[in-house]
Amino acid sequence: MGQLYQSGLFQKYDYGFAYNYGIYLDNEPPVIDLSKIKVPVAMWVAGFDHIADVKDNQRLRKELPNVVDYTFLPDEDHLSLTFSKNLTYFHETLRLMDKYKYQMIE
Repeated sequence: MGQLYQSGLFQKYDYGFAYNYGIYLDNEPPVIDLSKIKVPVAMWVAGFDHIADVKDNQRLRKELPNVVDYTFLPDEDHLSLTFSKNLTYFHETLRLMDKYKYQMIE
């Protein structure tokens, strides 16, 4: 089993050296400029998420220019946000969607 490659950058999917060139015309996947994301972003971060690490989410929160809500769920994992018996956070999701549905994007 191979090691997980972690660049420390927020970038498009890394298909590997050979395939990256065919897709991106470069050996490395392009970095995504987070400063250009203008839509309101709400983040729900799970404490036991092995796909979207808490530290990565904290860093992402700092780099995104328009985070309107950040909720940390310490006892949840990645799939809990979809398949949990406790979906009480979903009411907040709907409230935020309603609140920001007409916000203009520059």
